[in-house]
Amino acid sequence: MARKREFIDVNNKVLILTNGQASESIYFKLLKLKQKTSYAIKIKTINKDPLDLVTHACSIADEYFHVWCVFDIDDFHQQNRIEPAYKKAKEHRNISIACSNQSFEVWLINHFQQFKTQMHRSNYATTLIEALRGNEILIDSYDKANERLIQTHFINRYREALLNSKVVHQTLEKEFKLNHNLNQQAVPIWFLEPVTTVYRLIEFLFIK
Repeated sequence: MARKREFIDVNNKVLILTNGQASESIYFKLLKLKQKTSYAIKIKTINKDPLDLVTHACSIADEYFHVWCVFDIDDFHQQNRIEPAYKKAKEHRNISIACSNQSFEVWLINHFQQFKTQMHRSNYATTLIEALRGNEILIDSYDKANERLIQTHFINRYREALLNSKVVHQTLEKEFKLNHNLNQQAVPIWFLEPVTTVYRLIEFLFIK
């Protein structure tokens, strides 16, 4: 009986592994508390670049039903830390990546609009403040560690973020394929901006 119970536990455990020190871990912690899911979710933050994050995931993947690595493109693509991370993740059937180009704020902005405007990530905070104000949420500055802000104004809108970010991803991918005469193959996220695949993680956990 004990052996069967252990099997069930292991195959119900999902790890969200992120290198985001603030908004990512806060967001998923709050969403986990609010939304029902059939999985036992653990959230872990480690200070590693995307490739090292996925490498760590590979070393513990056998302990979980699934491991999701959550990270940003930032400047890591130029440092050759993104493509190898995706290749390594594909070596394990139970490791997936939820990535944002350029940063997690792309996912947050999509809670209020279909965000398609290319800009440097240093301008995302201004765009996010404008999106909040456009919904009569008056703030003077954006603090990614503001747990109350995320809980009050983002968590309840996660389904809107899912739909918006999914539409943006599909739209920009279609445009890229048309511009580059591509057909069936998926376009790597580092060619698409601003795009986030966090919606895939949300679908996996909460959308049946």
